[in-house]
Amino acid sequence: MQVTRVKSFKKIGIRSTLDFEVKSKYHNFYADGLVTSNSHAISYGYVTAYTAWLKCKYPLQFFTAALNNAENEAEPVAEIKAIQGELMYFGIKLLPPSLRKSGKKFAIEGTDIRFPLSNIKGISDKALSHLESFRTENANKFEMFMSAKASGVPINILSSLILVGAMDEVISSSRTKLVMEACLWGKLTDKEKKEALNLGSKYNYDLISLVRAMNEVEKDIKGKSIIKDSRIATIRKHFAPYNEIYKKNSKNESLSTFFFEKTLLGYSYTTNLYELYKTKCSDLNKIGEIKGALNDEYFKIIGEVTEAKEATSKKGSKYVSIMLSGHDGVVKCMLFDGKGGKLNECVELNGRLPKEGDITIIRGRRKDEDTIFADNVSIQDIEVLLRISQLK
Repeated sequence: MQVTRVKSFKKIGIRSTLDFEVKSKYHNFYADGLVTSNSHAISYGYVTAYTAWLKCKYPLQFFTAALNNAENEAEPVAEIKAIQGELMYFGIKLLPPSLRKSGKKFAIEGTDIRFPLSNIKGISDKALSHLESFRTENANKFEMFMSAKASGVPINILSSLILVGAMDEVISSSRTKLVMEACLWGKLTDKEKKEALNLGSKYNYDLISLVRAMNEVEKDIKGKSIIKDSRIATIRKHFAPYNEIYKKNSKNESLSTFFFEKTLLGYSYTTNLYELYKTKCSDLNKIGEIKGALNDEYFKIIGEVTEAKEATSKKGSKYVSIMLSGHDGVVKCMLFDGKGGKLNECVELNGRLPKEGDITIIRGRRKDEDTIFADNVSIQDIEVLLRISQLK
């Protein structure tokens, strides 16, 4: 090792410190009898600078690579959501999954990035191989159901594709109704499906109306009802849970769409909670507005509770720390007990304290750019169902 130049000599405290510039490919330096290597730090610095340059110069390629690498993270869905939130600052959209356009990986499409079918929750590699043979070009609704069956695509996968909008380009319809009809189609016999295909256009491919007509109006070659009374009773019995799910979810299509996309993709590209609730709460604020506001300014915000922890302060007072996540940020909301606290009021109003997954409206004053001291907490009574097991 060779010291080529003394850069500085400064007295710090009671000891002298020498700062050397070292000419060595290993970036080692010697001081106070110790040999230390800073090559690791230099490597990190180099990677950080180069990454920032790539992000600035080639944002499309950078974010596409980052999204594809999300599967290697501890929480892939959270990582995708975080990246998606940053894309808007670069004018890039994360396009929804599409049966016609999506591949197995995130891919650049024009000036945007297309979400892959493989990242829809519940779709396995085996399901992807079946989807490759799933043909829907110029198909009507019933032909699409038939094609899914012939391709080996199970009803749960077909439902997921519909609920996240991957088939919106194929059939423009209410997603909740289309899933309901797909489930009803699965309860029909091959003979009943054949008759439905023949009569579909007559009933505008409304499967509910058609099945009823096949029992009450339409006759077979023998002049008898295509679906007998005993058979229609069996169909109704097995179909009843799916119909109940549809009735509940269709009460608020926009909210259902938000939940389906968020649950199956990790984010909603169609809408957000602020947009969904601002017509009901005209004084609702965006979470992002808190950052640039003044302390003690009041805000009314909505978001999903991602974390709720009960604790006790050093003075023995109970409090709850709530992390509230919206489409434009995350904020900590503190709910206190004791004098002036609102913890007991929250329990009285809602019957309980907020928990993870709750959609909650919180009103309170800004403590700092990351914290709200809550005065009022309202847990929203929301019921969106994905599975029969969720029926009470």
